[in-house]
Amino acid sequence: MDTQFEPFEPKKQNRFLVNFKNIDIPSFVVNKATRPIIVNGGWGNMLFEMWDPIVPSTTKVLYDFYNPSNSLEDLSRLLSLEMTMLDPTGYEVEKWEIQGKILEIDFGILDWSSDLPTEIKVVMSVKDCKLVG
Repeated sequence: MDTQFEPFEPKKQNRFLVNFKNIDIPSFVVNKATRPIIVNGGWGNMLFEMWDPIVPSTTKVLYDFYNPSNSLEDLSRLLSLEMTMLDPTGYEVEKWEIQGKILEIDFGILDWSSDLPTEIKVVMSVKDCKLVG
């Protein structure tokens, strides 16, 4: 019987970065994200939850990117991003390249009885997704 110990280090939910390629949202504002989802042989929608700092304003950046008064060509622009999972030392252990279209932006709830940070939720339909690392 083989009694050698095999090291096991699970990937952790809190070790990730989301780097947007064509929109100026810093990775530190993304506090939650779903990993890619396969549904019936295609890609499912992804959800991103972001804090909304005063500067840089995530609301302003998203509004400018997806302003309903923009031309139809602008509204069809794809959001391009990389999602990276990290090990305990910050080394990349998984990397996805993802492109998709924003379906919904929820600019969040305001509440006089709460001092929690405001959050924005973005739903994106995935058009292309590759596991590259």
